[in-house]
Amino acid sequence: MQQGIVSTIDSATMTFVCRGETGDRFYWVSRSKRFRTGRSNASFFDLRTGPPAEVISHDSGGVELADLVVL
Repeated sequence: MQQGIVSTIDSATMTFVCRGETGDRFYWVSRSKRFRTGRSNASFFDLRTGPPAEVISHDSGGVELADLVVL
């Protein structure tokens, strides 16, 4: 699980960037991926720049695909 501050969001390409201790990480998501805020379900469109996020992801051909994003 990676932790960072959401620094960039692009709703057209469904991507976002989190700035963490080791630098920026770029993530791609699909609408079917899970988002949570506290114990409630959330969506990509609940992402905001500035707050922290925890991301579980996997590499797919050099692209980080987010599997779960906790806001």
